[in-house]
Amino acid sequence: MSKSENYFPKILRVKQEKSKYAFLMEIIPALAAVIAISSIIVSNCNVSRSLELQSEQKAMEIYEKYDLMAKESQDFTDTIFASKPENWTAKYVAFAKKALFYSESIFILRRDSQPWLSTVELSLLLPHLTFYKKNNFLDETFNEDFKKFVERLYKRYKVY
Repeated sequence: MSKSENYFPKILRVKQEKSKYAFLMEIIPALAAVIAISSIIVSNCNVSRSLELQSEQKAMEIYEKYDLMAKESQDFTDTIFASKPENWTAKYVAFAKKALFYSESIFILRRDSQPWLSTVELSLLLPHLTFYKKNNFLDETFNEDFKKFVERLYKRYKVY
């Protein structure tokens, strides 16, 4: 057997082995891309969930402030008859304004959450709805979607 006869079968064998692994060489970059995209999607989901939790926590903090303010105002009503009506009116206006601002903040944070929208509607806005309408409290400083929300409440509860 000559030297050249030995050499060619080796080359063919090497080419055959390379062709076996060529398929893997084509798939590995595609697999790496799929893994990279998957990790980006998972990362975005985690960020989104984290923002959702922060939004929920902030809404809870705002509602707790409102609840504390409401409890303090109940303590105030115990002494209401001993004070002048002007003081009571000023304190109610301040309380109603804060309730409106808290409502807007929670609405902006949790507008996609029906339980939070119900909380805003029933706990924070409904007790003062007639007062807001009568005194035209919804001015241009408020969020447009929030104003539409309150306008729908005016219609639902027939506040004119």
